[in-house]
Amino acid sequence: MDKIKVKLLSVTPVEVVNQAIAQPYDSEPSFELTRKVIGVKKHLSCAEHIVLNFHIEGASRAELQEHMRHRMASPTVKSTRFALGKMMQEEHLGRFFFMPDYADLQPEVAAEYVAAKEFLELQAYRAIQSLRQKGVPNDLLKYLLPESTRTAFSWSINLRSFINFLELRTSPTALNEIRYIAKLMRNEIARNDFARYVDVLLLEMGW
Repeated sequence: MDKIKVKLLSVTPVEVVNQAIAQPYDSEPSFELTRKVIGVKKHLSCAEHIVLNFHIEGASRAELQEHMRHRMASPTVKSTRFALGKMMQEEHLGRFFFMPDYADLQPEVAAEYVAAKEFLELQAYRAIQSLRQKGVPNDLLKYLLPESTRTAFSWSINLRSFINFLELRTSPTALNEIRYIAKLMRNEIARNDFARYVDVLLLEMGW
């Protein structure tokens, strides 16, 4: 988990949002009005004017699938076709493959799980190395990649959809990896000055 990195790259400027929110009320734009409409009255259609752009590095392909199920968002994913050669230069397999939390397993089962996972990953890694040298194209080699292979992607989402994302992906029933990433995303909003107004709105709504 510690190798996963999340960075908030940008947020719609508050002035743009204030201007949009003021339209229906024929009022002067202000954050106080924006906070009242979105945060207090929870008119979340207005929250669609706020777009957040994140970069996620080191997540697994399994987690990527979970992320892509949120259709009201725009993803751009690291291309295996173009990046596989560089990826295969990584000799430390812990940086190439993701290790999920298996703390709930019994110790003897956990040991068997880890051994099986590492064996399969090593076999896949060696097979891809060998086949690349024989000219097999990346578009075929990527079918050999385990779900644990790390990847990276940029993800843009409006605030209304992001709230839905938090509702679903902070649930105890969600995949542990995406729960961790959802928490990092929320923390990124809280720690960046340029997203302070979004932090205020989310806190107002209990997030």
